[in-house]
Formats: sequence, structure tokens, C-alpha cells
Amino acid sequence: MKITSLQNQTIKFYASLKQKKNRDLNKLFLLEGIDLLVEAVKAKVVKTILYVDELPVNDSTIEFIEVTPEIIKKLSSQVTPGKFIAVCEFIKNNDTLSDKVIILDGVQDPGNGGTILRSAIAFGFEEMLVSNDSFDIYNDKFLRASKGSI
Repeated sequence: MKITSLQNQTIKFYASLKQKKNRDLNKLFLLEGIDLLVEAVKAKVVKTILYVDELPVNDSTIEFIEVTPEIIKKLSSQVTPGKFIAVCEFIKNNDTLSDKVIILDGVQDPGNGGTILRSAIAFGFEEMLVSNDSFDIYNDKFLRASKGSI
């Protein structure tokens, strides 16, 4: 299937996921970058991949939709968008915590949150809790800064 219209209802829905309230409502988020995509595929959270020209991965459990570069640009948060956008499901929370947990309270900058997560993992921390008054963990800046660690 190929979508070419910026006015397509599916594209409008995916564009709405750029807003936190719509991500929370639908339990979906957008993801860009091949490194992040590889980790998301491993975690089995990728639902759909919108791509230009060629598939970035091959997985029979994922829906693939070919789109135009204009659609990728509309959905992207990057100045220079890549060739795909992945639509992912929220990550399921664990009911129990491991021995090593980092807790972030009131951290506003999602980039700082991603850096903290990567550093915590390097020191053996296995989980992160983020308070409600902190950044959104599905914010594109956090996802990029975490380098797929999420």
C-alpha cells in the first residue's frame, strides 16, 4: 500500500501523535532513526513503519506503508528527516522493580533524561522511574538522547 496525500486520515492520525495528549490517549508514539528502530523491533513495540523507497527492516509482524518524502517530513521532528517513521506501542511497565532503579523527580529536559538513562545503564541500573511532573518519556528528544536505551 502507498499513501501520497498529506490529507489522508491515517497520516493525520499519526501526525496527531506528535502531541503528548494524543500519545497518551492512543498509547502510541513516533520513532525515528535506525538505531532506535533496531531496539524497538527487538522490544517488539513497533506496530507500523511508514517508509520512502525501501524497507528499513524486514519483519512479518509489522505493517509497512510506503509514503512520500512530504509525509515523512510532516511526521518528523527532525530538521532533516530520514526515510522512515515507526509507529510504536507504549512500553509495558513492570509490576515489580529490580534491585537497581534510578528515580527522576521533576526533571524537565527530556534530553537530560535520556543522558541520565544511558549513564545509569552504564553503571548497572536496570530500571528508571519518572515522576508525573517530569518530562514525557515518549518525547522525541528523550528517545533520541536515550539512544534506544528506553
